[in-house]
Amino acid sequence: GMTVRIGFDQAEYIEKSIGNLGSNALWGGILAVFILWFFLRHIRPLVIISLAIPISLLSACIPIYFSNMTLNMMSLGGIALAIGMLLDNSIVVLENAFRRMQEEKESRIEAARKGASEVAGPIVASTFTTIGVFIPIAFTTGIAARIFRELALTVSYSLLASLFLALTMVPMMVSKILRVNLYKKEERSFLGIRDKYEKLLPGVLARPWKTVVITLVLFFLSLLLIFPIGKEFMPTANDRMFMAGICLPQGTRLEETDKAAGEVEKILVSLPELETEQVMVGIAQGGSGSETLASNEMMVIVRLVEAEKRKRTTPDVIEEVRERISVFPQIEKSNFTNLQTMSVGGGGGKPVDIKIFGKDLLTLAGLSVEVKKRIEKIDGLRDVEETFAYGNPELQIEFDREKCAQYGLTVRDVVSVLDAAIAGKIATRFEDMGEEIDVRVRLMEKDRVSLEDIKRIFLLSPGGVEVRLGDIAKINKAAGPNKIIRENQKRKVAILANISQKKDLGHIMAEVKKRLAGLALPPGYFIEYGGSYKDMMESFMSLGIAFLLAILLIYMIMAAQFESLLHPFVIMFSIPFALVGVLWALFLSGMNLSVNAFIGVIMLSGIVVNNGIVLVDYINRLRRKGMEKKESILRACHIRFRPILMTALTTILGVAPMVFIGGSGAEMRRPLAIAVMGGLLVGTIVTLVIMPAVYSILDRKK
Repeated sequence: GMTVRIGFDQAEYIEKSIGNLGSNALWGGILAVFILWFFLRHIRPLVIISLAIPISLLSACIPIYFSNMTLNMMSLGGIALAIGMLLDNSIVVLENAFRRMQEEKESRIEAARKGASEVAGPIVASTFTTIGVFIPIAFTTGIAARIFRELALTVSYSLLASLFLALTMVPMMVSKILRVNLYKKEERSFLGIRDKYEKLLPGVLARPWKTVVITLVLFFLSLLLIFPIGKEFMPTANDRMFMAGICLPQGTRLEETDKAAGEVEKILVSLPELETEQVMVGIAQGGSGSETLASNEMMVIVRLVEAEKRKRTTPDVIEEVRERISVFPQIEKSNFTNLQTMSVGGGGGKPVDIKIFGKDLLTLAGLSVEVKKRIEKIDGLRDVEETFAYGNPELQIEFDREKCAQYGLTVRDVVSVLDAAIAGKIATRFEDMGEEIDVRVRLMEKDRVSLEDIKRIFLLSPGGVEVRLGDIAKINKAAGPNKIIRENQKRKVAILANISQKKDLGHIMAEVKKRLAGLALPPGYFIEYGGSYKDMMESFMSLGIAFLLAILLIYMIMAAQFESLLHPFVIMFSIPFALVGVLWALFLSGMNLSVNAFIGVIMLSGIVVNNGIVLVDYINRLRRKGMEKKESILRACHIRFRPILMTALTTILGVAPMVFIGGSGAEMRRPLAIAVMGGLLVGTIVTLVIMPAVYSILDRKK
């Protein structure tokens, strides 16, 4: 009558996440090709550019293999993220070659050769600026660097492959199959958009200072969004499984815990989203199998139906279960954990971890109670618990040495009698068919239940006098510390808590610090904040340093490309505005600023300058030919408007499926994609409109 069922299989989550990332990459490629069709309107250039996606990805698999990387959420996430960027270099080369065929009447071979060589410098520089932002990530420390290393390598390998193809395969195919009359349909459909842009540009160049000042004012006002946007370490996954550790008071008998487990199961079975549930009562302490069981603990593992088949998220279900079991007076504390958030990077503990260090355990216990009292009413905190806990109730016996000496009794004699009376002693062994069974002699249960029973235990002195235990000792009920925890060789206690789905870690910890600001600590005692908050702050700090180093590398690469210290500043003007785009995207989407979104910000610093490099390089080429500054800016913006728009839209739509397609792991990749989309959208507008004004102000050369 027994059946075997798998209770928890993490491979299922991995396979679904990888499958969803594969579909994200596929849809991203389809959307990018659709944008190309909108601009090109012919199958031949579409085929030339579209081949860059599969060939670049297949070529990237070679270094991925030799780097001993696996196909996981990060490496496949890098592929999905790179889909739109793989077309950028090929688009610039193809568009420039066709322009030479159409405007300068060059042959296909000549246009392919000159068109590719003309933009080779800018696309090499733009590719290496994108790759360069990942170099600091590889040298940062902390969990963020470990998680995103493979994503960075995958994107870098893919972009190097796409650069090689743009400079070799694309010119070759242009010289063989491209025709001059392919863009006539595109010109008619695209003319209205470009005309509006070209009507706006002269006004911007006529009043460049006014344009820049207005833009800077909007920039600084937008920075205020950093305050309402929530901060967290890792997003909470909406996946199928969660776990709960539930504790009853110390000393609760196993039978009572089992009854409470039955009540918890009734709540779980009533959930409409439930698929399976398991409850284990009496958890092994340590897990090696030889330890005693904690009779007051139970572990609940819940598996919900697929996200597509339920209306509520996993955190919503957890919140209901938490509220319904909180009405049981016998349940002392509970701890809920989303299994996939824990496995993907959220750590194994609670996000809020307040550590109190000091020497004296009783003082630490008092401080722990006070801290818990101050923070447990904060809106958004859940499952607040203290790590300092007393053990099972015990009787502490304090002997009167003088009275013991009067009767000729020693403490050792008394302890031996008590051990025999309570625990019993093996008097003999009963043998049954070769098997020996211990025969234990001790007091009957009714004579050793209460404190008074223990006091009435009789002791026989060497002189033959019977003495009650209560006459020679004081017996009190008490409980000692369950365990002593040290960190860095210092004693500590901690107060742990979860946070609700509607609150973010940054604002919760700000309120916690505010309430603990007036807490008086004895000399030698101090508080530290650990858990996800510590991971978040350390990751933000290391990624912030990586971001600054990435900007420095980008400047150095562009300074080498332009042989100028000024023009890189013009191009990098788009980076801070890309950050504003990230803030607006997170704010409007209701997303929190997490490590994932921060990685998107670092990537943006390398992506958003690519179009600026192409634009400024062409302006400089025209000026070297003798064209006036304003005329060269207008001409370059006219020529580069189409490839800039194409590359930006292919990148934005390439990552769009990561935002809008759900499934396992979607919450982990969505902030990064939203950051890239929002930042690139604003950065492209700045490149096309504001950067010409900045160039006209800063570049004073005749």
